Amino acid sequence: MYKCQNNNTTILTEMEALQELKQLNLTSEQLTQASLMGVLSRANCTDYNTKGGPGFIQWDNTVKAFREFCCGQYWVKFQENGLEGIISADKKIRILPSSGNAATGNLNQTPSNKNSKGIRTIQLIEKSIQGSLFNGYPNQVEDDNVETYILLYYNNNKELRMELSKPSLIKKGKIVAWEKRIIIKPFDLNNPPTISVPIVEDDIDIPVIRKFNEG
Repeated sequence: MYKCQNNNTTILTEMEALQELKQLNLTSEQLTQASLMGVLSRANCTDYNTKGGPGFIQWDNTVKAFREFCCGQYWVKFQENGLEGIISADKKIRILPSSGNAATGNLNQTPSNKNSKGIRTIQLIEKSIQGSLFNGYPNQVEDDNVETYILLYYNNNKELRMELSKPSLIKKGKIVAWEKRIIIKPFDLNNPPTISVPIVEDDIDIPVIRKFNEG
């Protein structure tokens, strides 16, 4: 664990990241396989999909798989005003999956969300950081003291990179600084290891294809 000198970000990698996830009742395999399901769904898109279709399909299937792998005793589905993800059973932490830019999972760069966030996400992030400071915002989020984390994912034709990170500053819908980053080991899309993830009902094995489109 170390603090990034430029923005005072705590970055957790390898064993410390795994320990942090354990405290959250999560595993790196759950996050990796959920993100991989999104990649697999996007790989099935063609030129006949709508312009924004592949990105939406990847995000939608990532959220779906994330819920399937994580919801149970400790996590439940979160769905509110267009926001999708999971929230801890004690209502202390929520996690919202989002596509990230090429800096995702890179220790030496500051990542951001690929697409600008809407007012609801901005509200939740800023309230998580500052508390109840929403003077001037329409449709305020009332009595929401839940910490908001973002599951960022990014893939190219070589690897899938992910991190579970807590924002510390968002401007014009783009996250520009992070309080904490939990870096997940990259998933090699050309030579993938075998991973089996337990879920609430049955174990599943995820099929993997060897070539993926650019993320």
